[in-house]
Amino acid sequence: LDVNKNRVLPRSILMNYTGRIARLFESLGVNFQRTDLDQMFYIMDYNDTGIIERSEFVQGVVELCDQIRPMSILELHCQVSKCSSKVERCESKVDNAVKSLEHFDVKLDALVEALSGLAASQPRALSSELAPTDGGAPTQEEVRAPRPEAQRCDDDVD
Repeated sequence: LDVNKNRVLPRSILMNYTGRIARLFESLGVNFQRTDLDQMFYIMDYNDTGIIERSEFVQGVVELCDQIRPMSILELHCQVSKCSSKVERCESKVDNAVKSLEHFDVKLDALVEALSGLAASQPRALSSELAPTDGGAPTQEEVRAPRPEAQRCDDDVD
């Protein structure tokens, strides 16, 4: 049902699957009232957003089924709480990583800007001395000088 894999479903979509959910409960031997299942989708939306979170659904199913032992409910609540705190710790680590990356991004931008300013402030003569002569643009003297290759081509034509 959760095609977006975000662990939430709109109540309207979940209600479209009432029959399938009821058949699943019956096949598992869960003791429940089919009429309660229809109301459960409204009740389990605790914050009344129209969206049912996975935790709300699990809690609603547990409360709907009368054969669940109170200890099972406590165990389930404990596991959900542990998962929740692990998610919060992961979220905190991700936030810290994002802040570090943003900090390094600012430093990198400053470094690039400093290098650009340094390159722009260098004298033109120094940069031409450092430029490669074998792959760069030819100088005016090189353009005007006759090339030996061209003379050989003329000799081949005769």
